[in-house]
Amino acid sequence: MDSKTYLYSRKGQLFMDINLRKYNFIQKLITIKNENALDILEQTLDKIIENNYQISEENLNLLNERLRSYRNNPDDLVDWGQLPARVKK
Repeated sequence: MDSKTYLYSRKGQLFMDINLRKYNFIQKLITIKNENALDILEQTLDKIIENNYQISEENLNLLNERLRSYRNNPDDLVDWGQLPARVKK
């Protein structure tokens, strides 16, 4: 049986079937050089698998927005240890 990849559009956004999404995610994952970003992704995935979470549409949108932000500005990060000092300013 041949495997097919399907693209579809919803609310002006292009979506892919699950297999293509997994493939694209892995390709993006391979390019990550920031260890903190990788830690966050690993922790999130571990929690989802451990708890069999169903991510709400709102949280999924927020995660996608933050990933886009990281991809557009990979050096624009704040170390967790520096955050309290930045908040006090």
